[in-house]
Amino acid sequence: MLEVWHKRPPEEANLFNPAFLGSLLHELSKEYTKQKDSGLPLTYV
Repeated sequence: MLEVWHKRPPEEANLFNPAFLGSLLHELSKEYTKQKDSGLPLTYV
């Protein structure tokens, strides 16, 4: 069972920060586009 949110370590909670996830998704799509000449499939998101 998952721990109560405020009892989790800060490092673990920060991994779910929306700004961090948005930045990670942006880098993923940028690098994917460099390798392939098409956009990132929605299923990868």
